[in-house]
Amino acid sequence: MPYRALSILAAGFVALNPLGYSTAQAQKVVYDPPQRFGDTVNQTCPDELRVLGDLFVDEKDGYVSPAATMTCRPVFRPTCLIVPFRDEKATLVFDVDPTGRSQNVRLVSTTNACLDNNAALSILLSEFEASPNGGSNLSRTVRFEFDSRNWELFDEPLNFEFKNEVRCRWQKNNSPNHNWRSRIGLSPQTLKQCPPKYPDRCQSRAAPWEGVLVHYDVAPDGRIENIRVPAATNKCFARNAARSVAAWRYMKSETRWVDLSTVVTFQLVRQ
Repeated sequence: MPYRALSILAAGFVALNPLGYSTAQAQKVVYDPPQRFGDTVNQTCPDELRVLGDLFVDEKDGYVSPAATMTCRPVFRPTCLIVPFRDEKATLVFDVDPTGRSQNVRLVSTTNACLDNNAALSILLSEFEASPNGGSNLSRTVRFEFDSRNWELFDEPLNFEFKNEVRCRWQKNNSPNHNWRSRIGLSPQTLKQCPPKYPDRCQSRAAPWEGVLVHYDVAPDGRIENIRVPAATNKCFARNAARSVAAWRYMKSETRWVDLSTVVTFQLVRQ
């Protein structure tokens, strides 16, 4: 059956430790007041995500009442990836009604706002102990574990320079992972993004999903400089990912932004 190649932008930005390209500084956003999510969920937890017990509570915390009798394991969406080899987490507060159903879910803090909805959904789809009085203001930390098995961290980052200006059909950046960081000053504001081109030469040995981590700087005039690729799921995709980022444009500013990062993803869709 033939495949259709798709290229997807997953723009997440994070300031990196200047002493090593493989280690990212922890970024935590605290919401004041907490963000509230709706109580109505027209779905149930998929069977493959259902886990008996309360995964939100560490063993060292002991028993917390009412505890979850079934935890709906949170899903780490690939398009929310900021940097490989780092787990993410979100802290939420919520109530439980007498039947064991969670409600009034509020997000207190997060390390990756792109995963906020998935964190809240994990709480809303979990099942808690039924009790006459239910529970109020329960606090849980939802953890998203990053699966590094398919990623290769290069001994030295791959460097890319493009002598001629990269041109493409621009598209507006609607990535939630980027927008929230721009609003709180963790990254510059994107004007235009260039979608990556799926490399035909890579298709025969490609997985359905491939990702490339790209590091780069943004000059005061909004152009991209100093492109590096420190990690990828498939090295064959590195050049096309870097080429797409080279065509991005940002708003002009007096600041030179250094060591920003994004994950450019490529998908093969069965037809």
